[in-house]
Parts: sequence; structure tokens; C-alpha cells
Amino acid sequence: MGQYIGLINSEEKEQESNLIEEKIHMKELTIDYLIKKIKSNKYFKIKHFQQDKSCENCKTNIISKQMQISDYTICRNCYLKDKEKNFTNIKTILNKQNEFNFNGNEIITNKLFLGSIKDSLQKDNLKKLGITNILMIGYYLNEIYPNDFNYLNFEIDDNPKENIFKFFLPSIKYILESKVCFVHCIWGKSRSASIVICFVMFYFKISFKEAFKFVKRKRTFVLPNESFCTQLKYFDLVLKFCKYDLKKIEEFMNKFNGQCNNHYIY
Repeated sequence: MGQYIGLINSEEKEQESNLIEEKIHMKELTIDYLIKKIKSNKYFKIKHFQQDKSCENCKTNIISKQMQISDYTICRNCYLKDKEKNFTNIKTILNKQNEFNFNGNEIITNKLFLGSIKDSLQKDNLKKLGITNILMIGYYLNEIYPNDFNYLNFEIDDNPKENIFKFFLPSIKYILESKVCFVHCIWGKSRSASIVICFVMFYFKISFKEAFKFVKRKRTFVLPNESFCTQLKYFDLVLKFCKYDLKKIEEFMNKFNGQCNNHYIY
């Protein structure tokens, strides 16, 4: 945890964050100033990144999202060519690893659970917990039981060069609209944990640091990658600036998206 928390707690970043929070408190901060600060961060200027693994099918290392589960790695192009077959292979591997155990964690009582793709296979356990909606964070994640649960998928890779910021508000709205929501990625450690931390920040009106500690107490191995921590810290400032008002947050994000040039991932 130290290497990631350290990223946002460095002296320079802490001073900048404190300055912005002071401006919020003194009501001196403008929406354009905050947007400019967020857009200046390197994590909001990424286009593509190169994967370092080869596809099991075509054996090439291409600029494309890849999925790895156990020893099974496949590129998006090959996955889409035979989606049903490849999903069956992935599901078989997962079931062999841990067929019956549900290891998801309840983050907010009777409202929000966080887990892994293996947990998403446990239909009976999901239903016993009263889960009605499943939010999938990642690539190659399928609606396994479409007749039993409502699904939503945000395609995000667990890579420091990925932009997760744009999914924070849609995730908050989806979880709010759900009776009981289960959020997962592959391991329930970085991508889905970041989304859950974001919601906890909004729901309890607390800071990123407080939300991170809250979620980690419930699921001890959560560890968002360094850029996700940075983007959560920026969203923390957005929440404070908007006073946790959903309508104001939406207005802010609309303006933020509208001011982004093509080299931003929006």
C-alpha cells in the first residue's frame, strides 16, 4: 500500500491538494481552475499502451486490451472471434480454482459488495445476499446470469496509463439506482476497488484517505494502482467542490468532458 499512497502524499502533491482544498473552503476556487488542474495531470493524456504478453491464440503482442486469468491470455480480436468458446474456457479455469467458495466482501450493509470474477459465478450465493445488480469493471467480462441480475460493464484495464476518472460518476449513479450492487473486476483488488472507494467517498461524504481505509478494513488486500489513486484524489476534490451534490457533480463532469481535447480519453 505504501508505494501507492505515497504517490498522493508526496510533499509537492500534498501542498497542491491543500491549496485547492483551502480555495474550496474559502469559496475562491472556480470550476475552470479545478478543471485545468485535473487536466494537467499526466494520467489524463494517455492514448494507448503496449501490452507485454502474447496472445495464446495468435501469439502476437499487439496494442490491444488483453485478458489474463491464471495462465490463459487472449487478445481482444481473438476473443471476439469465438467469444462463447473462450468464455467457456475462462469459466472452466475459474471453477477449477475455487468452485463453491464466495469470497466477496460486504462494504456497505445491504447495499454494496466487492469481489472477484470467481465470486460473480456463484449465483446462489449472490442471490442469498440479495444482490440485484452487478457492475463489471474490465474487459471480457460477460453477463453470466442475465435472467437473474441486471448488469453494467465499464471496460477498463488495470494499467497505470488507464483513465478511470470518467467512470466514477456513472458508477455512483448505477450503484445508487441498484437495490444491492456487487462490483467486481478480475481479482477485486484494483479496478473494482477504485470504483467502490469512489462510491464510499460520495456516500459517506468522506475523503479519499478515509474511504480507502474504510474499504481496506472490509477487504484487506485492496490495492488500486498508482494512477487510480491519483485520479481518486482528484475526484475527492471534485466532490468537495460540488458539496457532494449529484446534480452539481454531473454539471462539473459535463463541463470537464466538454473542455477535453481529442488527446484525452473522453
